[in-house]
Amino acid sequence: MKLTMIAGAVTAAALMAGGAAVAQASTGAAAGHATSCAAWARAHTFVEIDKAKAAPRGAQTVTGFVVRVHCGGPDDLQYIATSKRYTGHVLPHATIKVLSFAKGISFPRLPESQLPKWIAHDQSGRIFTVTGPAKAITALTEQYHP
Repeated sequence: MKLTMIAGAVTAAALMAGGAAVAQASTGAAAGHATSCAAWARAHTFVEIDKAKAAPRGAQTVTGFVVRVHCGGPDDLQYIATSKRYTGHVLPHATIKVLSFAKGISFPRLPESQLPKWIAHDQSGRIFTVTGPAKAITALTEQYHP
C-alpha cells in the first residue's frame, strides 16, 4: 500500500513537471510564432482593394486601403484595414492570384483584364499582398483568413 502511494506521488509529480514543461514549451512556440508572424507582416504590403480599373497599355489601377497585420490572438493573426488610402499601378502581365472556393481552397491565376470584375464581385475580403512598389506592382495575391 505504501509503495502504491509513493508510486502515485512520483507519477503525479512527473505529470506536474511535464505539464509545466509543456506549458513553457507552448509559450515559447507561441512567442516564436508571433515573432515570425511579425517579420512576415513587416516584409509584405497588404491592401484591401475596393476598385480596379483598366489603365493604358494593359495595366490596371487599383485603389483601396492599407491593411495592417496584427499577430497573435485566437486566430494567430488578423488583417485590420486602416483609413490610409492606397493607389497602385499593376503592370501588364503581373501575376494575379485570387482566392477561390470552387474546388476547395485554391489560388488560381486571374488574367489582368478580369481583375475589375473580380474585385467588384469578390466575397472573400479583397485583401491582397502586393509585390513591388505601388507604381509598378508585379504581383497581387489574395489572402485567406478563416
